[in-house]
Amino acid sequence: MNDSFFLKELREQPAAVAETVAGQAKAVAALAALLPSDLTRVLLVGCGDPYFAAHAAVYPFERWARLPAEAVDGLEFRFWRHELVDARTLIILISQSGKTIQVIESGRLARERGAITIGVTNSPEGPLAAECDHLLATAGGPSYSFPTKTTTAATALLFHVALALGVARGGLTTPDADAHRTALGTTLPAQMERALDLESELLTLARLWQSRRHFAFIGSGPGYAAALIGAAKINETNRLPAEADALEEYGHLHLFAIQPGTPLFFLAPSGRTAGRVRAMVEFATGRGHPVVVFGPQGSRARWQRPGVQAYELAPTDELLSPLLYVVPLQLFAYNLAVTRGVNPDRPEGFDNVAIQKMIYIDLLEGWHEP
Repeated sequence: MNDSFFLKELREQPAAVAETVAGQAKAVAALAALLPSDLTRVLLVGCGDPYFAAHAAVYPFERWARLPAEAVDGLEFRFWRHELVDARTLIILISQSGKTIQVIESGRLARERGAITIGVTNSPEGPLAAECDHLLATAGGPSYSFPTKTTTAATALLFHVALALGVARGGLTTPDADAHRTALGTTLPAQMERALDLESELLTLARLWQSRRHFAFIGSGPGYAAALIGAAKINETNRLPAEADALEEYGHLHLFAIQPGTPLFFLAPSGRTAGRVRAMVEFATGRGHPVVVFGPQGSRARWQRPGVQAYELAPTDELLSPLLYVVPLQLFAYNLAVTRGVNPDRPEGFDNVAIQKMIYIDLLEGWHEP
C-alpha cells in the first residue's frame, strides 16, 4: 500500500522537523526574550499524540531551561490540574488541529488564572489561537491519516522552545544551545531519513508477528515518550491492543499480566538507563518473550542472545532520541497493518464523524459546573 497516507506522511517527517525548526527560529527566540524570568514551572497540555509529545518535551525543559515541567492530559487539566496555576506558570497548549476542545478549554482556564499560554499547532487558523498569548506553528502540512509528521514536528518545536528558554534563563550557554539546535534542525532530520531504510527489515518482522494480538513498548524517560507513540500507532493502524510501559514499572507490575509470547519492544538509546534496559531484556527473554531492542549504532553485539532482535539507529542525545526512535516504531505499525490486510488510514467499523464530534465538540457542556 505505497499509496497510504500514513506511509507518505511518515516519510515526510524529516522535512517537517527541519522546516519547523528553521521556520520558527526567529519566533521562538523572540518569545523566549518576552517570557518573565520568575516562571516557576511549565505544564504541557495535550490529548492523544500531542500529550505524548508533551511527555518527550518535559526532559529538555527541566534540563535545559531548569524549570519543573509536567505533561498533563487536557481533560485532567480542565477538571483537576488547573487549581494551582498562577501568573508564574507557563502553559503550553498542543493541538495538531487547533480545535481539540479539552485543550482549548484548558487555555481559557489558564488565562483566567493569569498564566502565560503558548499554543503549538499545525493549524494556526484554528480556534486554539484565540486562547493563547503566543502561537507557534509547525510545518507539518496537510495530514489525512493518523498523526506522524505533525507529532514529530510539534515535538521538535517544543524542544526548540526549551533550548531558547535555557539560554534566556542561563541554563545553557549560547554555544551549547547552538550545538543542540544544529542537532535538532539538521542532524536529526538526516538521521530520521536514514532510519527509513529499516523498512524492509521491519516488514520481515511484521510478517513474522502478523498473528500476534498484543504488543508492549517499554522505555525510560525520553524512551517512554517514544514507547507511548509506538503503542498508539499499533492501536490506530491495526486496531490491536498495545501498551506503553515505563521501564521500571514493567519489572514491578506489568510483567505479571503480559503473557509469554507477547512481543516486547525496548527503547535503548545511549544514556542513563542503558544498563537497566539490559537487565530487563534478560528477564523478559527468560520469561519467553520475543524481544526487539532499538539502540545506537554499534550496540547490536551487546544484545546477542536467543529471542532478541536488535536494530541500530544513529547515535543521538538521549533527550532528543524520541524524534528518531519513533520512526521504526511507526514503520513497524504500518507494515504490520499491511501484512494483516488492514487499511492503516481508515478504521473499519468506526464512525469517523462520531469520533470527530467526540474529540472536537464539548459533550460535557451543561453536565459540569466549573
